[in-house]
Amino acid sequence: MSAPTGRCPRCNAELAPGQDWCTSCGYAATTRVLRPGNWRVPIMILAAIFLLALGGVAAAFVAVSGDTSQVKTITNPPKTLPATGTATAPKPSTASTPTASTPTGTTTSTPTTTHACGTLGITPDTEKEGTCVQGQGANKHSVTLVNGDSTLTLQELDVKVTKVSTPSSVSGSAGTVKPVAGKTKSGKSIPKAFVVLEITWKNNDKQSQQLNSSGKQLALQSAAGGGQVFPPGEKAVPGSTFNAKSVEPGKKGKVEAIFQVPEKAAEAIKLRGAHPQLAVWEFSTAGQKKERPSGFIRLWNV
Repeated sequence: MSAPTGRCPRCNAELAPGQDWCTSCGYAATTRVLRPGNWRVPIMILAAIFLLALGGVAAAFVAVSGDTSQVKTITNPPKTLPATGTATAPKPSTASTPTASTPTGTTTSTPTTTHACGTLGITPDTEKEGTCVQGQGANKHSVTLVNGDSTLTLQELDVKVTKVSTPSSVSGSAGTVKPVAGKTKSGKSIPKAFVVLEITWKNNDKQSQQLNSSGKQLALQSAAGGGQVFPPGEKAVPGSTFNAKSVEPGKKGKVEAIFQVPEKAAEAIKLRGAHPQLAVWEFSTAGQKKERPSGFIRLWNV
């Protein structure tokens, strides 16, 4: 048996060689038992970090879900639906509304619809026909647009274009007339050409009328240029609006309207381009200041 190497610091019992624990009192005689580390502080730090993160998430959620500063409430006004067979009872009225008749020979044109021509798609570059409203405010007026193969029916006359041609000259008993070139402000020459419209029309007025007797009842319009009839050409052609005779009420007449336009406009009209159209006024409004045409005939589809 080997000699003891020491004694127990607590009970003074002898310890055998290599003996770490006292067999008498159980004390760690030669072994240092370290006290457990202080884990409380790290745990508290981790808990604080977790709570802060959780609080941040909660605050962000509340901010997103509770912020109404960017929320706008839009109230759509009720739309008027088209009639589907169920009529709304009218308000009681003390007087009946008479049915308006369309007099012949009126001097003003009253819009028959509240819809603009552009909204309805009745424009020079389309084929849709009908009556619509042009202009704004005091300039608002009713106008009718028809295709070249249709008859423009107004209150005081009906007009139909039967042919469109672009001759280099016009002639008659008075001789041959050629286009007269124009000039720009800078003095540059503007070549001109003729556009001749053959027209059949009916007098719906109560008295005899001569179409375009004022020279301002018809006008040629196009994106490339236009204007009113060309007097020298009108005077040379026997069947022109200038030389035509008056037509009795209810009767029809045939005339030619001679216009002088820039060569580019005439070429475009010949090719049915530039959206050409014939503007027509009533007899009672032709030549009056600020009076708009009562109707248009598209010439690109004559």
